[in-house]
Amino acid sequence: MLARAAFLLGASLLLAAVSGGSLQALAGGAPPEAPASPDITLTPDAAAGASQSAPAAPYGEDSPLPSDPSSPTGSPSPSVSPSPSASPSPGPDTLRVGWLGGPDAVNPLSAFSTQARLVIHLGHDLLTGYRAGDLGPAPELAESWTHSEDGLTWTFTIREGATWGDGMPVTAADVAFTFTYVMEHQISPYAATTIGIQSVEATDDRTVVFTCSEPKADILSMWVPILPAHLWAAVDPAEAAAAGAAAAAASGGGPFRVVSFVAGKTVKLRANEDYWRGRPEVDEIVFTAYTDAAKMARDLETGALDACWGVPAAGFERLRRDRGVLAVAVPGRSSVQLGFTCSERPDDANPALRDPLFRQAISWAVDRRRIVATAFDGFATVGSTIIAPGLRRDPDYHYEPSAEEKSGYDLEKAAALLAEAGYLKIAGRRLDTDREPVRLRLYACEAPPQGKRIALAIARNLRALGIDVEYTVLPETTMRGRLSITVDGLPRPDADLFISDWIGDRDPSFILSVLTSGQIGTWNDTGWSDHLYDELFAEQAATLDQGARKDIVDQMQRLAAQQSPYIVIAYPQSLEAVDTGEWLGWVQAPAGTGSAIGSVDNIDSYLYVHRRSAVAPAPAEAPWWVWPALTGAMLAGAGSVGAAWFVTRRAVRSPSPHRCAASPRSP
Repeated sequence: MLARAAFLLGASLLLAAVSGGSLQALAGGAPPEAPASPDITLTPDAAAGASQSAPAAPYGEDSPLPSDPSSPTGSPSPSVSPSPSASPSPGPDTLRVGWLGGPDAVNPLSAFSTQARLVIHLGHDLLTGYRAGDLGPAPELAESWTHSEDGLTWTFTIREGATWGDGMPVTAADVAFTFTYVMEHQISPYAATTIGIQSVEATDDRTVVFTCSEPKADILSMWVPILPAHLWAAVDPAEAAAAGAAAAAASGGGPFRVVSFVAGKTVKLRANEDYWRGRPEVDEIVFTAYTDAAKMARDLETGALDACWGVPAAGFERLRRDRGVLAVAVPGRSSVQLGFTCSERPDDANPALRDPLFRQAISWAVDRRRIVATAFDGFATVGSTIIAPGLRRDPDYHYEPSAEEKSGYDLEKAAALLAEAGYLKIAGRRLDTDREPVRLRLYACEAPPQGKRIALAIARNLRALGIDVEYTVLPETTMRGRLSITVDGLPRPDADLFISDWIGDRDPSFILSVLTSGQIGTWNDTGWSDHLYDELFAEQAATLDQGARKDIVDQMQRLAAQQSPYIVIAYPQSLEAVDTGEWLGWVQAPAGTGSAIGSVDNIDSYLYVHRRSAVAPAPAEAPWWVWPALTGAMLAGAGSVGAAWFVTRRAVRSPSPHRCAASPRSP
């Protein structure tokens, strides 16, 4: 037996050496398996290679996509293997992403939805971007910048090597054109981010100078896609939103080109071979719109999708237990609130809504925790102030009220505040100061989707106070129309209470501006006005020191919470899931807690994600002692073989004296 083992050892080592077998067994065992959920908080090396994609197809192609993952209703493609580790099929390497609804447009001057903004950022650079770690400002098309001591002049240096879809170089003149075009023609929604800029001028091909009327605190957070001047200069501003969609989608300087868009169905993008950061790892991205979130989640599980955004709560926990999937409840950018129509005027809305004490009493009557648990299935956090937490770090501009400042759920306290303000409850009915029953109309729509359930819960709470509530669920356009009615140029909303949501930016300026007096009749759907709030808004907008600015922003949030034109109910979480069994390189922004696929600000995931099967493991480098050990083992094995042969020959010539001549059991 010893001889046989030695023989087998020597033969195996000899075979391994001849065949080029792995030395890892000698160097420390088999290579470890890749983790099921790789570290996705760091941006991978952009220099990793990828196969070349096919030439870009014309915009608007309607032919079936090479890897079309599903129909809009969510039926899985029979051609997609359910195995998450299956080898990719020949042809373009396609990342398949599912979402609910899809973008309203892909034209950068007519798109508003979050999905549309993501597609636009994949196709168009911003002047400055957002780093993945904390979503603070980072170089993008501008590689560097400086500003004057007074903060009124900002000089940006545009990077070399960036080109448009037609091959023309990107220059500072394109940046100057884009911002001037937006400001002169008030192109929505970008014009709001340019407030305070007087002029934008290109002084040479790589230098653009912004001159401001006052220091501009949000100048490094302006979400404005840069456009090619030579294609857009001739477009009539009145037609900019509708004209040139094909040129708009295909002409950007971003990492991808839009090659097909079918509203409500699919958006297909192809990698930009000449992108200045390096060609993306994948050849194509196909976004597919679903109407059924449960079907979308199942398609991820079967392998028909590689990622999805808008996972239903019912399937989220199942996906989170899957070792080949990373499922994340991402802190959202939105806040959901109960709005009051409280502008000063003699008619329309119930006059009680103009009383801050009445609004504060209602705030104590709203059971936010129960709404989060029931309407959002627990995938939200309880709301407090108008800036959602976690939109960025260092600083996080959200202000969380102290226990003494915060409104909880307490019907007795709510009733006491109403009585203090003169709203008495008699015979079970709450009466106003004129001794008339308080009747309120409460409207909700599909934005947010939980609007009906929230309205029902609030109506129940207010009826417990003796307030007569009539709630109605309307289409979003109808509800917005009622809130935007004007008479002789003055707002006259046909509503008392309404459920709505706001999506904030990484910089707080926009969401803070919603409640300013200057936005009454446009963004300010409550009609609330406060001179101190307006003054603080102007002050924070001109404060470049972030710490000092946060102090002002905190003061604004405290003031808005005390006056309560909105009662912030919840901060919904966005549920998403990505395949980590087949795909590597996902990047969360901000690191560790943020979105890997749904952030419109940081798009690193789409630049760096790549198939696991496309990564060939590098041969292990053997320690210095392996080759001598291998040689010695081979010689020892050969010696053992020779010794075994010699012993065997002797045994054949001379039988052993211990061998029995016959066995009693032998026949």
